[in-house]
Amino acid sequence: MRIAYVSPLPPLRTGIADYSAALLPYLARVFDRVDVYATERSDALADGLDVHPVGDLPERWRTYDLCVYHIGNNQSFHRSIYELALEYPGVVVLHDYFLHHLLAGLTIGSGDFRGYLREVAYARGAAGAELAYEAAVDWAHMPLFDEPLNSRLIDVSLGVLVHSRYAFRLAKSHHPGARIAYIPAPYGPEMPDDLSRDELGLPEGALLVTLAGMPNTAKRTDVVMQAIAALGSRFPQLRCAVIGDLLQGLGEPGVQDLDGRLLEIGYVPSLTRFLAFLNASDVIVNLRYPSVGEASALTLRAMALGKPVVVSNTGWYADLPSDVCVKLDHTFDDGEDAGRLADALADLFAHPDATRLMAERGRSYVQQEHNSERVASEYEAVLRAWRGALYG
Repeated sequence: MRIAYVSPLPPLRTGIADYSAALLPYLARVFDRVDVYATERSDALADGLDVHPVGDLPERWRTYDLCVYHIGNNQSFHRSIYELALEYPGVVVLHDYFLHHLLAGLTIGSGDFRGYLREVAYARGAAGAELAYEAAVDWAHMPLFDEPLNSRLIDVSLGVLVHSRYAFRLAKSHHPGARIAYIPAPYGPEMPDDLSRDELGLPEGALLVTLAGMPNTAKRTDVVMQAIAALGSRFPQLRCAVIGDLLQGLGEPGVQDLDGRLLEIGYVPSLTRFLAFLNASDVIVNLRYPSVGEASALTLRAMALGKPVVVSNTGWYADLPSDVCVKLDHTFDDGEDAGRLADALADLFAHPDATRLMAERGRSYVQQEHNSERVASEYEAVLRAWRGALYG
């Protein structure tokens, strides 16, 4: 079976690029041929995989049994892939079930309100058109987390893959006649660089809480800062490391109350170095609300390293087993959420043996459920079945 695999690749700063780099060597073992089409040339893949510019696919797509398109919300990485998926239909992997951010960027972001109107009306009919006009008056009314804006893509595609059971349930309820399958996100294995806690300037006995990511209000950075500040008097050895640009443009009052506890790491381009910072941490906090149906590579990496993780009880995160991480409900009150997070962290610090057992269960869960070889086998089974159903 011949596959065209269309995706961003490293070194692009997107988890979808890392996803593909982890999975492709295993897919190459189970399919007769896998040709990769990328928006940028990459040397990060294993030998034997050919990488072509995405612009070459239109003249070659008929030579493949299936084209597999990886779609997320960043228009810089996915504009050309989204357009190809509409024009040359294949199997779409929705890394974000909600594509409203992508479609808004491709239309309104380019001054094309009519294009946005068409997409929302396609999804919701006359009610959608009304929503679009309301958004045009005040962009705060844009239903980014209420309307997925994926209907056109799903309707033309030969099949849809998701790596979140939450996204699978949404897709089946919205598109009961479509071919949809759930396949877990692949994981490594990945090895961190060596990094001693002394290199981070941590005092002896320090408790290091780490969060990571790009600027995004859904990451609840303000809530984390408030929780860390609230715990300062109870745990004077507490420190908080921020990897990436999460503090960029934010004015959380909690930041000013951290009293030297904050370690701003910044963007870390090397994956092995990024893993080293996670490995040096005591707890990883990865809150997310609202969710667009994504699975979290950060959460999987942290658990694979045997680190205790605190997440939001929503979307993909809510489907994680309750004994492998701490899940916090969102209350729509930042102060209440910060208090719950502070209590959860204090409980983890106060019960190190139970915390260690939870983290080990998390490691085992990732190794079993997100093994890249197993994920590749599930890709093979689903794509071969769909190919047979489509063409006999």
